[in-house]
Amino acid sequence: PNPVVTISAAPHTQLYPGLTTMLTASVTPAGTYNYTWLKNSTTIAGANGNTLADITIEKLGSYAVTVTNTSGLACSNTSNTIVIADSATNRLFILPNPNNGVFDVVYHSTANTSYTLTIADGKGALVYKKANVINSPYQRMPVDIRQHGKGLYFISVHDSNGKKLASAKVVTQ
Repeated sequence: PNPVVTISAAPHTQLYPGLTTMLTASVTPAGTYNYTWLKNSTTIAGANGNTLADITIEKLGSYAVTVTNTSGLACSNTSNTIVIADSATNRLFILPNPNNGVFDVVYHSTANTSYTLTIADGKGALVYKKANVINSPYQRMPVDIRQHGKGLYFISVHDSNGKKLASAKVVTQ
């Protein structure tokens, strides 16, 4: 008989920056199997064990696994599909924080849009302003403010109408 395979995610099925999850395949009957993991129906190169670890916000998608018995009987089956999605939050992420002046700003988006990122120094002077086209839920907006030196900076993200969506502080060392 073909094996029965199911996959589960732990500890999360919805992610935001900083969270990771792991997928685990369970197969019955017990035996020795080859595993072929799929993301959005495409084979994941090098993923051939019963677990798929370190799934991050950059790896959102629909996952499944096909198992094949290694006994030469060619019995195989494909698991259920599990979706790893984004978890909407209005929190502004600075990665890493503190940093050396090079970092990413990440803010949740539900649709293709643009955000303007502004950064002010500790005295309130504008030191950085850039419009970013956003195409994915937690797309990284890269920043390099090393030329402004060490210190505390204030970051704001604005929508295309200029409305302030979120703010945070960053420390450069």
